[in-house]
Amino acid sequence: MAETAAASRTTRETVGRPTTTLTAWTLATTNTVGFVLAVLVPAYASGGLSDVLPSLNTAVGVVAFLALWLVVGVTTHWVLAHVDPSSDSAVRLTLWAGSCGALAGVVFLVGIVVGLGVPAAVVGSFGLQTVVLLAAVGTPIAAIVGAVVGVAAGLLDVVLLRIADRVTPRSDRR
Repeated sequence: MAETAAASRTTRETVGRPTTTLTAWTLATTNTVGFVLAVLVPAYASGGLSDVLPSLNTAVGVVAFLALWLVVGVTTHWVLAHVDPSSDSAVRLTLWAGSCGALAGVVFLVGIVVGLGVPAAVVGSFGLQTVVLLAAVGTPIAAIVGAVVGVAAGLLDVVLLRIADRVTPRSDRR
């Protein structure tokens, strides 16, 4: 237990500053809302959601958003615990953001498969083999999309953090 705490403290000392929950929460919320808007606004504007929207309800939308927000929040906190956006190299930031984005994409897909696919297979609208096939095909796609979104969100995060560093008074910084 002491070794874990010492390793965590050493990691934070080498990275520069401890991760704050507020910073991770703010960036995760910005990234989640940005992603949802980037996907839904064009789909809605093109009429692509006209067949899907009548079958959805508010509870499903809120649960899906909260699940995505939770996954993005955990991975954002994890990235901020391992890199310092103000001083680490662009390559290190890109690798961490991409790998955590890929992880977030896969975890979110697994949540969708477990939350929606398995119950649908049990009820009988389609077989369990179809759910497994969708998960097997969807996992690498979710990882690739998650990595791309993670890198884009990481770039946005670095820009936002650098702007925040410039506009906040030095006495308020930790």
